[in-house]
Order: sequence, then structure tokens, then C-alpha cells
Amino acid sequence: METRHARALASTTLALCLALLLCLRANADDPGQAMPSTSPNGRFVFRQLDDEDPPVTDRETRSTQAVFDTKTHRRVFVFPPYAGDSFGDTIRTVWSKDSRRLAVNYRAGGRYYCTSLFEIDGTNFRELPDPEETLTAPLARAKIEQIKSLGLTADAYQRRINDTFTTRRWIDGNTIEADGSSESTVVVKGADGEDIEEISASLRCILKFDPATMRWEIVKSRKLENE
Repeated sequence: METRHARALASTTLALCLALLLCLRANADDPGQAMPSTSPNGRFVFRQLDDEDPPVTDRETRSTQAVFDTKTHRRVFVFPPYAGDSFGDTIRTVWSKDSRRLAVNYRAGGRYYCTSLFEIDGTNFRELPDPEETLTAPLARAKIEQIKSLGLTADAYQRRINDTFTTRRWIDGNTIEADGSSESTVVVKGADGEDIEEISASLRCILKFDPATMRWEIVKSRKLENE
């Protein structure tokens, strides 16, 4: 009983430590500007909504950040209410050089950091598909290889520690540099009992957007080791 309790305590402690370290690392290596952030041409500013701003609509009720036109002070885009509500201090923005596109990196959950992409459509911003789905597939394959090397099957249960997706820069209107990482733990049974093993994968990729499929495609990638 004591041995089982000690193992459970060790597992919980390991998970908490890994989550803390990954949280600190994600914040330290998250490129972009904190709010308020101004576009390169000075036309737009992404900032927190305040009491002096015009009332938001019912659809926007939970939103707390928006893009404003610096000349007219018109609110041209409200950050989707599903993003940035609980972890507004983690938001970092990455503008394209022509100020027509915006990436927003933010913490969406306790163990989840993601990126949302937007572009100007006429006089307003519209959301683009994010690169997470494209990045997830190679990360999952890399982790499965690690799982198999531990003598486990590919469908072994993984305890999620952290998933992070970050846009680092716009290379051009349809090309970005982005990072993806995924960490989890698995239980490995041995002669002396159960051990907790960490598995992880990290990639830095150049991705190009294909308007025909509305998907991001990886054109170049490399593994990240201890970065």
C-alpha cells in the first residue's frame, strides 16, 4: 500500500514539475509583442478593451481584446471570445511586415498554448485556419516511435503534460515560421514495478498556406533539441 501510494505521489509530483517547467519555457520562448501592440505601419493597435470603448455586441460579450484603427479609433476586429479570456497576460502578437496579417499566440488552457491567424479582408480582419492540425501529425508520429521504443503499443495511454503551438514570424502573406511541441508521460511496467517515462517532440517548421485546400502545408522542418 505504501509503495503504491509513494508511486502515485511521485507521478503527481513529476507531472506538476513538468507542467511548471513547460509553462515557464513557453512564456520565455513565445515571440511577439505583449499588449498593446501596434502594426508596423502604425495603422492598427491590438489592445485590451476598456470601459471607454463602444459596447460590444451579444456575440462579443466575452471578448476582452480587439484591434482598433489608430486614425478613426474604430474597432475593426474583436478577438474571438474563446481565446484570451482567462490568460490574457500570455497573449503575444506577431504582425506581418505589410501589417495585413496578424498572428496571436496565447495560452488557451492549463496545458495548452495555441496560435490564431488573421488577415485584413477589405476593412475588417477575418480568421484564417491555424497550423495546429498540420503540426500535430508529425509530432504524434515522433511520440509513437518513442512509445514503441519503450516496449509499449502505439495506442498506449498518454497523460498529457503540455501542447504548444506558436507562430514565430510571417515570411510572406502565405508563409509562416511556427513551432510545435507536445509532451506527455506513459507508464512502463518492469520487474520492479511501474515507472513514469516522459515522451516529447518539438519541431520548427516553415508552412505555406494552400487556398485551394484551406490548409497549411509543411515545406521545411527540423527537430528542436533543448531550445
